[in-house]
Amino acid sequence: MLEAFRVRLAGQPYLTFNPGVALGGTAVTLDAPHNQGSAAGKLNVVSRDVVVQGDLRTLSPEQLAQVQGTMREIVAQPLPHTHLRDRVRRRLSADGADRRQSPAARALRRDQPRPSASGR
Repeated sequence: MLEAFRVRLAGQPYLTFNPGVALGGTAVTLDAPHNQGSAAGKLNVVSRDVVVQGDLRTLSPEQLAQVQGTMREIVAQPLPHTHLRDRVRRRLSADGADRRQSPAARALRRDQPRPSASGR
């Protein structure tokens, strides 16, 4: 899924997508507020659970909505013999309050011409 995100979102101007924490194993615990966790498993067993937490930064709210739409399309089609918990879908439908704009994105937005009050 992360590879599908990377492939489908490549080329989006000024988009940063960072899976900062990835854990997988037969037992996974994520301490989301502290961006840390633990995982346990065996070398010869396919991970039962995988948890990924990261950051998504866009240039505008419109770009965020477009990127989230693409991510929702990918999430809606999990690989065979896999499933996704509703938590993934809820995070992608969040209002974006936890998504930040980078300082470069804010500077670029400041430099763009603004429409006049008359709408011209």
